[in-house]
Amino acid sequence: MITRFFPCAPAGDGPFSLLLLGQGFEDAEFYSIVAKVWNEITILPSFNQFKLDGRYRIAVYFDSCLTNDFKLQQQNNVISVDPSDSHLLSDYLKNAIMPDIDKTPLSIWGENYYGPVGSLIAIIKKGNSAGELYQIDYSDTYPIPFVAVIATGDYWTKVIIRAIGEREGCLANEYDLPGPDYEKDPNDGLYWDQYFPPNLIFINDAQRTDLDNGKNPLEVIPRLPFSWPVNAGASLKFYRYGSADPNIPGIKLVEGGDGYRKNVLHSDFDCLMRRIPNSTQYQIQADVDFCKVCSYVIFKAIRGNSPETQKRIGRRLIGNQRLLYDELNWKNTAEITVDASQSYSIDSQKSGSVPKWQCSFDITPDSGLRITSLKLKDRTNINQNIVDPFDFVEEIVKEISFKDLYVKFKGESDPTSLNISDALSNSDNPPILEQSTVGGPASNYQIGLKLTLSWSIPKKCKVEVAMSLVLRDQKNDFDPGGAAIACKFYPQMSMRYKRIASSKDALPSVEWLKGTIVIKPDNVIPSSHSTDPMLGDMKQMANDAVQVVLLTDSNSSKWDNVWYWNRFTGASTFAKAAPTWGMYGADWQAGRKLARVRNDPSLVAPDPKNVIGATALRGFQFEMSPVLPHWSWLFDYGVPAVLGNRPSFVGVYCRGEQTVDTKNDGGLPRQTVFVWPSPTDQNNPSKNYKMIVRKVSRQGTFDNVHVSAFHGLDSRGFYKTPAPFCAELCLHLHWRWGMSAVSPVGNIKSYFMGWGNGKLDQGAATTIGAPLIPPNQHLDVKVSRSIAGNEAEINYIVTAYNPSFNEQQVFLEQGVGFAFSYAGLSDEQVALLVIGTEVIIPDASVNPWKDPAKDIVSNLQSLDARAKDMKIRMYFDKIYDQIRWYDNTIDDIPKGNNVQQIPSILDPSDSKNLLAPQELENM
Repeated sequence: MITRFFPCAPAGDGPFSLLLLGQGFEDAEFYSIVAKVWNEITILPSFNQFKLDGRYRIAVYFDSCLTNDFKLQQQNNVISVDPSDSHLLSDYLKNAIMPDIDKTPLSIWGENYYGPVGSLIAIIKKGNSAGELYQIDYSDTYPIPFVAVIATGDYWTKVIIRAIGEREGCLANEYDLPGPDYEKDPNDGLYWDQYFPPNLIFINDAQRTDLDNGKNPLEVIPRLPFSWPVNAGASLKFYRYGSADPNIPGIKLVEGGDGYRKNVLHSDFDCLMRRIPNSTQYQIQADVDFCKVCSYVIFKAIRGNSPETQKRIGRRLIGNQRLLYDELNWKNTAEITVDASQSYSIDSQKSGSVPKWQCSFDITPDSGLRITSLKLKDRTNINQNIVDPFDFVEEIVKEISFKDLYVKFKGESDPTSLNISDALSNSDNPPILEQSTVGGPASNYQIGLKLTLSWSIPKKCKVEVAMSLVLRDQKNDFDPGGAAIACKFYPQMSMRYKRIASSKDALPSVEWLKGTIVIKPDNVIPSSHSTDPMLGDMKQMANDAVQVVLLTDSNSSKWDNVWYWNRFTGASTFAKAAPTWGMYGADWQAGRKLARVRNDPSLVAPDPKNVIGATALRGFQFEMSPVLPHWSWLFDYGVPAVLGNRPSFVGVYCRGEQTVDTKNDGGLPRQTVFVWPSPTDQNNPSKNYKMIVRKVSRQGTFDNVHVSAFHGLDSRGFYKTPAPFCAELCLHLHWRWGMSAVSPVGNIKSYFMGWGNGKLDQGAATTIGAPLIPPNQHLDVKVSRSIAGNEAEINYIVTAYNPSFNEQQVFLEQGVGFAFSYAGLSDEQVALLVIGTEVIIPDASVNPWKDPAKDIVSNLQSLDARAKDMKIRMYFDKIYDQIRWYDNTIDDIPKGNNVQQIPSILDPSDSKNLLAPQELENM
């Protein structure tokens, strides 16, 4: 039975919770062990805030577990649990009896939360040979954050202390690792402000060179983390990787951390966070404590006044992937008897006037779980100023299905097909169908479905496949600009292989697992509504057709161009609302031609149309200002309209795979120089415009697909392409976001960052510009649009290489967005966007920055919600017309030439469409 350790009492709602479990101790004997742990914790200065204001900030419990054996195994200094016994700990927690006066939910020990609300289980085993297990991130083998240690030697409690400190302070590991993958942080310091472990500093190559040359660190890194207690004017010294410890007290800048050897800094040469679990060289069980920075972070975390200590989900790594359905706590869950002859439906139980999901589903021998008629109702909410004039279109997806399941064993020439009908009739491991409602800590996930299927392959293994769907509330976190209000849906699939129960056969080596998720959008606007007065100027979209768009985000448009900058000296007088960095003109010198960037002969009162683009670019390149949505600033190439069946293409490569053009390793960075626009598209004399198309490691042909209601033709007679932002019944599926779009984004940048190498702290949402899927996954994508234009289909085809035993491989973890409103932007942001994209060009005779923006805001605020929504939609309709093409006057393109801002060739099958050059697609 679990007992609270005196004098630790609950500290209100959500204290850090520590559970100590014994193995091999009698009750009285284990109580003295618990007392030792408590004493060792509280004598550390970093933990002396656990008791504050007479109340404890930690709740400590223990159980000697005389009748519970967790089957710890030890080999040398490594403790492990056989996968077949991994359920014993969670089974114990399910049946454990808590002290009846306790208010701390036992379930917290199953949640991978960090910070003051975090938790930890420590199993302490009696023995004479030192050993440890350190597993504080979720995995299928170890689903609960815990450590295990043998109670022997002088420093065994350090294993527990390190884990508490790491979880309390959200600390990152400070050690580095050998091998080429860990030579240096691959992000060049770009994502430090979002991936922000408080004990580390990320720097770029230029900063490292400056530090190495002896430049003052406080000038090179002007914004030290507040979690580093360094006084203004303090003397800091940089120690490059491999430097000897000078044994000088105080905070330093020591290179190495987060697994990397270079471009990451920690604060001292040794620290508990520098020690490596199970290492014989850098032992945790040694006479070492937390460094000054880590101690300070823990101190502030316990007091509850450190931003890093907010709840955060544990790191997602290759070895601990889970379906979103399984990560969420659902309030209502029911298991349904699988019946292939039965159809079901499920509705949101969300209260209030918010968009509500609804769908039907059934089980079929072809698709397993099949979702049909996926609807999103009640999208208009006048009280929140959210209006969707097309909300009469409730069904947005006709069907979601799962198919083409395979396992490939090493040494065999052909893969083994997993026939769904076989799994449905598997009596040893029958299918399990679950449906849930109201999930997540904020109850913002409305519906969840999951079907689990199993195949037992004789003399080999069991393969388990879970097909799922999760439906989320609305939010404006879907695009980096925060413009679109979108509800996300997650059609996910996981695959893994396990041992067949009671089988003694050796497990075969699995080379890969493969499956396909099929999405058939149904987001057309019926032509029967073409006369609906509510649609106003948008009625041309009531045409029974969809549009499919493919785009590739740029990683280089921020730096592959050189300008001669001209700062206007009279800007503060001329434009009272000019940006803080001033007003600029710019003359192109070399590289990419960016639209609307030009100079002006006037030094005091320039023409607004000549400075808007250059001023915005100056802010983007040097001031972390948001990027304007001109295509030349955001994309490298694309296909504005997919017509008919397009052959499948590589969305994401794995390392070692050859690119389509056979010239490169798709798993590594590569680049090419492309001339655009061509000399024939320019006025004489032409300029040598060249763009660098740089693809990051694993990046494939395209980065995203958008399926929206068909927008018709633009002013030049081409298919209008609503990108970026699109919120007209638009499905957005991204498997990568480019560096140029994401680099200036603020506090939601991690939503758009991809996977690193999948180990340590380089899991999901850690690497800017990287694909959003794990590094062992290869993605093929096939998209099509019917000849009539009323149907579309997306096939998301994943091959997961070298999966480890019993570890889930999750497909389409990033989900799909359905955007239906532009209400994510404030009136002021709309005004700046309208002016910045030159939908409204200010008059040079008046204040060109302040007055037009003020007028736009005033006009929007004078309208009711529906009229305002329509006004903003019409602004975006004009924005889409502007941002795609070079301007014949401002951009020095001969009048009458239709030159797209990204490389293109005319579609031979349709003169209203453009295609991307094959050499860019295939590189």
